[in-house]
This record gives sequence, C-alpha cells and structure tokens, in this order.
Amino acid sequence: MKYLGADTDQEILHPAVTSPRSLPMKWFLLLSLLLPSVCDKPRDFQIVHSVNGDDKRDLTSVNERDTVNISCTSQNSDPAVSGYSWYRHTQNKPVSGQILLFESITKDDSGNYQCEARNNVGTGRSHTITIRVQYGPRNVEIISEDTVKEGTEITLTCRGEANPPVHTYSWRKMCNRQRKDLRENTDTIRIQPTRNDTSCSYICTAGNSVSSRDSTPKHINVQYGPGDVTIVRNEPQGEVKEGDRVTLTCNSRSNPGALYTWYKDSVNSAANKGTGNILTIRSITPTESGDYYCKAENVIGRQTSKSFRIEVLYAPRNVKVSISPSDSAIHEGDNITLSCTSDSNPPTSWYKWVRRQGEETEPLESSERDLTLYRITPKQEGVYSCEAGNTVGANRSDGRRIAFGNNRGESLHVILILGIRAGIFIVAVVLTVAGVCVCEGETVKGS
Repeated sequence: MKYLGADTDQEILHPAVTSPRSLPMKWFLLLSLLLPSVCDKPRDFQIVHSVNGDDKRDLTSVNERDTVNISCTSQNSDPAVSGYSWYRHTQNKPVSGQILLFESITKDDSGNYQCEARNNVGTGRSHTITIRVQYGPRNVEIISEDTVKEGTEITLTCRGEANPPVHTYSWRKMCNRQRKDLRENTDTIRIQPTRNDTSCSYICTAGNSVSSRDSTPKHINVQYGPGDVTIVRNEPQGEVKEGDRVTLTCNSRSNPGALYTWYKDSVNSAANKGTGNILTIRSITPTESGDYYCKAENVIGRQTSKSFRIEVLYAPRNVKVSISPSDSAIHEGDNITLSCTSDSNPPTSWYKWVRRQGEETEPLESSERDLTLYRITPKQEGVYSCEAGNTVGANRSDGRRIAFGNNRGESLHVILILGIRAGIFIVAVVLTVAGVCVCEGETVKGS
C-alpha cells in the first residue's frame, strides 16, 4: 500500500486548558499532570490507494476504465472518528464513506479530492489528492471548408480531445468504398479536390499512448461547371415518323445542378425550343427535322452539347400527275409521258398507276415514276392517277384527264383558220398581179 502523506492541521486545545503563554511553566506542568488527557479532532491522515489492485500506480496516470480504490484513515482522533466523507473541489456534495471507489473511472472523474473525518470535537481534512485520468482521443473531427470550387487548394485539420495529447496522425481517402492511404503524419494536410472527388470523404486517425480513434468522415462539396453534356432520345425507340411523340433528355455532370436551354439548328439562334433537361415534342412534323443542341450552365460555367440529328420520316405527300408535252397539244399518234411527283422522306420507293374510264378502273402495268403512252389513240382516253409509297406509307394523286377527242377538234379548228387566212392572202396576190397587167396593156395601146 502507498502512503500519500499526513494532515498538518493544528490541534485544538481542550476548552478548559489555558494557553501556556499566559501561565508560568511550573503551573502549566502541574495542570497537565492533574487534568485528564486532551480531546482532539481527527488528524494525521493516512491515505492508501490501488489501481486495478496495484498499489504502486500513480493516481496522476490512471487510464480510463481502470478500477481505483482510495481509503482514508485518521491516525489521531480523540474521541474516535465517527464518520468519513470525500469532497471533490468545485463540488459541494460529499461522498460518504471511508473508501472512495471508482469501479470504471472516466475522464470526468479527474480532479482534486480531500478526505474528511468527524468526531465529537470537530472535523479534520487530509491533504489534497489529485487524480488525472488518461484517455484516448475522442471527439475526433476534421476541420475545413465545407464547399470549395474545383481546383482550389484547401487545408484539412485533424482535432481531437485526449490525455495525454494526441501525438500521432494518419490520413486516408475513401472513394466508393475504395481506400487510399495518404502519406501524411501531421495534424494538417492540403488537398486540391476535383470533380472526381465528389463521392469521396476524408478520415483522420488520432492517437496517443492510450489508444487511437478515427474521425467522422469529412465530405467536401466540390463545385464545378457542367461537363460531359450529351443528348439521348428516350422515345420513340426506332425511327421518328411524322406524328410521333419525341422526347430528348440532356445529361450533364455538374455541381451545383445545371439549368438547361434547347436550341434547333443553331446555338446562336435567338429563339430556343424550351428549358429543362427534357424536351418533349408531342406530335412531330417534318418541319421539325434538324439538329438539336442543349446548353447546360450553372454559377461556375456552361457547356453546349454536340448536335443531335432528328430526321422525321413521312409518307409521300403533294402527289401530282403532270403530262409532257402539255396536254393542250396532244394529237392522235403522239407519244406522251405522265410523271408522278411527290414529296417524301425517305424518297418514294414504288409507284402504281390506274386509269378510270366511266365506272371502270384499270390498273396499269407500270411501277415507275413515269408512264409513257406510245402513239396515243382515242381508246386511251380517261382519268389517270398515280399512287406513291415508301416505308412510312402511301398517298394517291388527284386524277388527270386525257380527252383525246377535244384536242383533235381544237387542232382541226386551228388548221381551218390558217387555211382561210392563206386563201385570202393568195387571192389578194392574184388580183394585184392582174391589175398590173391590165394597166400595162392600156398604156401600150395608147402609144
């Protein structure tokens, strides 16, 4: 057992005893022989302690969770001690008992203690006993800026409470459950986070002679401008046909999140197609074919996607039949060509021709764009129409009438008029010549 010292309190004299300075020495000695022994309060304290059963351990180097036993005994007390209590400085509430026991001491039990003994005369206190509890690091944390712009260098500082103070440090970086040890053994490190570190956190381990402890993970909010801006088409899955619902999504990587603007054919166009990362065209038309762009921007920067081409496929439209040469100049025996024209995407891939005469409809043996009628005869009169088709669909033209008889009558009428005009011209010439001859004859006769 270990003795930590004795009390130095002054003794209290019996109330009936007069101070020796007020009496001659001989009278003091006589009174001392005649009077009974002097009563006194408890003093000469003996303090004994053990740490985990070891009485040689110093109370100033107790480890957290140790068992500490401290007993107090007054070696001089008349009358005998009637009770013991323990006091802790800064606390007024005592703990009764001769033994102060800490079954699992904590850092909060560190402090200065005194034992107090009582009897009928008074109380006495031992000298002060100091308990210092050593403990490993706790409340370990990393202090740094929470938000930083990409590429900015920042300092991470590891802080923790410990006794004795922390003297070893280690750092590691965790990204998607992948560990990377940082070769640093100081309480501070400097880092330069990038956008690839957005899913990462930092951990420091603080240690002393008692134990070590990890900090709570520190996540740094790295801000950066939009990058990897791309457009994907969500619907339809295959070709885009006229009338389809079309949905485009603009994806980007940025922090904070980006705002989006859509453009068609030119990112410099003043008119945009919409905002938000999703562009929806409920019923697309051929005029909406073109190159689409999306621009992503936040407070850090902006980026525009590459062009995304949309080709709207549609069935042939504006299907028409034209005649060459002009149908106003058709003559019996002529060769004429009927052409089927249309607008489509993809281009028209097949054609069908029909001729309607009266109530009868006759399919013609031609699948080409042009239908040629050789040496036309009145039997080929009728209304001609064509049907044009591609992979999307087909449409038919209006009918084009070929009235062979009307064209021949008009031609004869023209010939007749030309013949009359020629006859008049010939008559006029004949009369003129005849008049000249008559005049010449009269002149000769007169001479």
